[in-house]
Amino acid sequence: PDMMQAEKVWAAMNIDDVIVKEDAVEVQGVVTLQILYIAEDDNRPVNVIEYNIPFTQDIEVKGAMPGNIAYVDGSVQDAAFNMLSSREGEARITMDFDTTVVEPRMGEIIVGLDFDEEGNLVQRTVSSAAIYVVQEGDSLWSIAKKYNTTVDEILAVNDIENPELIYPGQKLLILKRVPQ
Repeated sequence: PDMMQAEKVWAAMNIDDVIVKEDAVEVQGVVTLQILYIAEDDNRPVNVIEYNIPFTQDIEVKGAMPGNIAYVDGSVQDAAFNMLSSREGEARITMDFDTTVVEPRMGEIIVGLDFDEEGNLVQRTVSSAAIYVVQEGDSLWSIAKKYNTTVDEILAVNDIENPELIYPGQKLLILKRVPQ
C-alpha cells in the first residue's frame, strides 16, 4: 500500500566481503532497512516494508597491503528515512567500522632447546622466593611438593638439621622453581 507517513526506521548491517588493498580496506555488504509506516489504505493501515541496500566502503588504513589480514566489525549508528512521495523516499544511514589490519609474518619463536645425555628435553626454570608459615600437619615433603622444590633445598636454605623437627608457626624461606 502507498505510504502516508513513515513512523519508525530500523537498520542492520551484514558484511559480506573484506578486501585488503594498498593503504585501504574495502568492505562490501548489505544494510537491511525496515520502515514502519501508516498507509493510505484503511484496510491495512500499518505496514512494514523492507529494503536490502548493498554498499561498498573504502576505509583508509595507512600501510595496509594485499596479503594482510583485516578484521572489520561494522554497525549502523543511525538510520533516517525521508518521504518524497507516497511511493518514493530517501534513506540516510550512518555506519561505523572498527578495523584492524595485521601482517602475517614467519619467524623463529623457539630459539634454543637443551637436552640431557639421554636426549630428554631439559626444562629451564625461573626461581622465586616465598616465606611459608608452617601449618599443623605439614611435613617438609608436602611443603616441597607444593612449591616445586626438594626437601634438601628447604633444609639447606633454612639451616634445619633434623627434618622431623618443624613446628606450626615456624617461618621457612622457600626457593620455588617454575618451569619457563
